[in-house]
Amino acid sequence: MEDLVEEGKALDEYEEETLENLGKFIKYNKQLQELNLSHCQIKFNLLRELLSCLRRSKSLLVLNVNGNPGITDELRSIINDKIHCK
Repeated sequence: MEDLVEEGKALDEYEEETLENLGKFIKYNKQLQELNLSHCQIKFNLLRELLSCLRRSKSLLVLNVNGNPGITDELRSIINDKIHCK
């Protein structure tokens, strides 16, 4: 990651790009059932963006985001509402 900062690419921009690609993966992967993103240092605003992708995911049953600095009770509730398995 230090190389990215040295090349002038901000870490936040790198994080956003990574989450954008992960969001596309979640949206369009028809086989994905479980995703463990625990302890990945994902911040609140990036987690919210990622959660918007859950609406289109038809196969995802389990999403673990525990241990991230951005996880709140509000986001846990949103995850529970959006994941297709109750």
